[in-house]
Formats: sequence, C-alpha cells, structure tokens
Amino acid sequence: MSSKQADTKLISTRSALIMALALIAAIGAGLLTYLSNHSLPGAVLTGGGAWAAAVIFFNTIIGKD
Repeated sequence: MSSKQADTKLISTRSALIMALALIAAIGAGLLTYLSNHSLPGAVLTGGGAWAAAVIFFNTIIGKD
C-alpha cells in the first residue's frame, strides 16, 4: 500500500462528528417516545425524523473550517 492510499479517509472528522451527534439525538428522541407510548414503530419513526433534523442542524452550526 502506498503512502497516498494510507492517508485517505472514508469520511471527514466533521462529518463523523455530525453523524455521531445526530445519532445521539435520534436515540434520545426514540427512547423517550418509546417510554411514553410503548410503540416501537412510532419510536423508530420519531428517531429517524430526529436524526434527519439533527444532521441539518449540526451541519449548519458546526463550521466547515
């Protein structure tokens, strides 16, 4: 493996941070929804929506540089 291939990243650190924070928000929203309604499909849908909204939010507030 050449040094050029060894230095390539799958995703940037910024993208990984955004996805991790969005995942934490989605798990929290889904868990709270499940504890409130005891509906797994509703919790999954809520978590998915929260994940999408969190990605947009964190992408906006975390600087590109």
